[in-house]
Amino acid sequence: MKRRYVFALIIIFLFASVLVFASSPKKEKEGIVMIWMPKLLGIDYFNSCRDGAEVAADELGISLKEDAPIEADVTKQIELIDNYITQGVDIIALAANDPVAISPVLKKAHDAGIQVITWDADADYASSGRPLFINQTSYELFGRGFIKLIARDVGADAKVGIVTSFFTAPNQSKWIEWMKVELEENYPNMELLDIREGEEDQTVAFRVAQDMMKAYPEMDALIGLASTVLPGCAEAAKQMGKVDEVYITGGSTPNLMKKYIKDGSSDPFLLWNTYDLGYLTVYAAKALYDGEITGADGETFDAGKMGTFTIGKSGEVVMGPPFEFNIDNIDDFNF
Repeated sequence: MKRRYVFALIIIFLFASVLVFASSPKKEKEGIVMIWMPKLLGIDYFNSCRDGAEVAADELGISLKEDAPIEADVTKQIELIDNYITQGVDIIALAANDPVAISPVLKKAHDAGIQVITWDADADYASSGRPLFINQTSYELFGRGFIKLIARDVGADAKVGIVTSFFTAPNQSKWIEWMKVELEENYPNMELLDIREGEEDQTVAFRVAQDMMKAYPEMDALIGLASTVLPGCAEAAKQMGKVDEVYITGGSTPNLMKKYIKDGSSDPFLLWNTYDLGYLTVYAAKALYDGEITGADGETFDAGKMGTFTIGKSGEVVMGPPFEFNIDNIDDFNF
């Protein structure tokens, strides 16, 4: 009798549990979690990219979290990505500090089911597994553009120096390759004197630019290839009294360069709309996450207010041509 009683109680308990479970509200699925990872935190260029990314994320219902090293350190990026693989985030959008070193951990993320997209600075396509790279402009147009500026404003026989951030920076190394092609094809009398590293640091770039102008007194032009490097080069020319002797150009943000453009320490420079770069990257990542695209050549996707974009070879999406910032338009921009 006791056994039947206990058995009946068990049946009643199980039945009641099923009813409670069935009637309780189901837990809502968490929204898409996207990690936004620039090369480093705290500089205007990447802050502006993030601002555009945040607007797109709000439009698409994505939970965007920015995280990156405080210095341009690929080892730190790898550590952060490893942590997010463990957490199981949905998307990682990265500007790579080193295309080769970062690739194994990106492949690990991809194999774990995380959508990986690079922007601004790419990883190695073959080994990283990343389907998409959002390129701010084509490497060719940007690289050739600096040489064309110098030829236009200084002359076809100018003697030129370059301060990059790091030799391993994937975008900058490709820009330099195209500069060399432009020199060979169209300006054989223009001489490339030297290329040195200025890191992602204005103070370091200032010192390197000073050293180069001392080492090459015949230098006619100096190209600074990072948002923090170009103002360092302009400050060096200013403090050395070389403003009228050395043409200073490169790539940076308007806010960092306004005072140098206005006081004549810097000449026209090239860049793109960094806000749009962030915005476009998030839309591309969402299309990838939703399965609308895979990264194949010829696929198209909608990027909100920016319109429709087509994916090229190796999953590359080119945002558009570079833009020249100068004394006539510098006040029109705030980033």
